[in-house]
Amino acid sequence: MLTGSKVRIRATEPGDLLYGMKAIANALKITKRQAYHLHQEGRIPTIKIGPRRIGARRNELSAWLAGQEVINA
Repeated sequence: MLTGSKVRIRATEPGDLLYGMKAIANALKITKRQAYHLHQEGRIPTIKIGPRRIGARRNELSAWLAGQEVINA
């Protein structure tokens, strides 16, 4: 049971959590707008952090990207 208003997210590895759409876009080497559209369509693995922030785990994005390479090969 959560008793406070703050929840800490522990990444699986140091530096694994990408915080914000700009960080996600930089990791994927696409524009922020393209990353936002992929998020809106549910095509990339993201998590909601608070009421307005979006985040993602770097290892999940890497796995997703590797899966896209197999599909498009």
